[in-house]
Amino acid sequence: MSALLAMLLLGAGLDDPDPRARVMAYREIAEGPATTASVNQVALSLSSEADPEVRAAGQDALARIDLDVEELALLLKDSPEPIARAWAAHSLGRQGPVGVDALLAAMQDPSPAVRGEIYDALARSGDPRALQPLRRAAVKDPSVLLRERAAQATLAVLEGPKVQVSAELARLSHPDPGERITACQRLGRAGDWRALEPLTQAASTGDPLVREAALLALGQLGDHRAVPDLCRLANGSSGRLRYAAIAALANLADESAVLTLSTLLEDPDPATRQLSVRALAWTDPPGAVDLLTPLLQDSQEEVRLEVVLALGRVSDPARAQGLEQALGDPSPFARAESARLLGSLGSEGAGAALMPLLRDGDPLVRLAAASTLGTLGYRDAAEAVREAAERADDPLEREQLDRIATALGR
Repeated sequence: MSALLAMLLLGAGLDDPDPRARVMAYREIAEGPATTASVNQVALSLSSEADPEVRAAGQDALARIDLDVEELALLLKDSPEPIARAWAAHSLGRQGPVGVDALLAAMQDPSPAVRGEIYDALARSGDPRALQPLRRAAVKDPSVLLRERAAQATLAVLEGPKVQVSAELARLSHPDPGERITACQRLGRAGDWRALEPLTQAASTGDPLVREAALLALGQLGDHRAVPDLCRLANGSSGRLRYAAIAALANLADESAVLTLSTLLEDPDPATRQLSVRALAWTDPPGAVDLLTPLLQDSQEEVRLEVVLALGRVSDPARAQGLEQALGDPSPFARAESARLLGSLGSEGAGAALMPLLRDGDPLVRLAAASTLGTLGYRDAAEAVREAAERADDPLEREQLDRIATALGR
């Protein structure tokens, strides 16, 4: 399937009335090639998305799209979507001095949300070149709140990153839980080793919302010494605290957490199983397929869908066999995604397994199977794809199947 056709199909998924389909589309974009176009596509969809779970999936997709500095600068300069520009500004702030020029050039952005992210990003950069522009913004920004934000950013640059980290460490003792949560978030972004022990303490006891923020910050901190405590907290917590600990382990992608994550695959809570599958996929340990494929029989569709996505992400050579097994899943979304991933993996032996899906009762599955057969160049499928086109009721499906059949018959 061509990159353009793939993008069109994913775009259609983001418009699907079924929230599960939109979640799947976001995840497919995150697993696909990292491009400015994919960021714009997610941002456009998020601008009108009302479902909180789908929005969370979209935000997660943005977080997993990895662009270089030049692409981020282009996105910040030219994207028509404020969400995309704000995301680019946030990402540039984590690039250090190399992203400062692009941030300074965009300080007159018409969107308040984007300008706020630019001010915060410049504060994180600590670059003295930002001082004068931030001082002007602290006086001239049309928004009172953003003028204050620019003033705070100015102070952060003046103080420098070490002093800023010390201030956030002190804020962890603030009586207001909201202030402690903010401190956790900023310390996680700072990546300073001094935050490890204080964040671990904050994650272990006290206000549940502060603990959750501290757990997520430990994942962002990037210090792998946090893994044993995160494993302990994942095993000893429940609900949102457990989910946050698993998410932190996923960010760190440390193989020493595999035993804990494998145990959690058998947890009675479906969300715990789903998040553990995702964390194992990001960790990508040897033998990942053996750990993941038993959950293709899970009673919950969301867990099985997560396994399919995980099989597409890991590097285990046996992943294609796992995806072929998932072609028989009761969920059309799982079947379609398995078919698509087999194409992206270039699994030449999958052609015969995909052929029955050309008669699947769901058009999404039929198109995914035909597209993968086309991608694989499986010429034995040409006639079967043409017959599927003749059976199709939808003109767009018929046109796409005809195109694939013609290409295979050449």
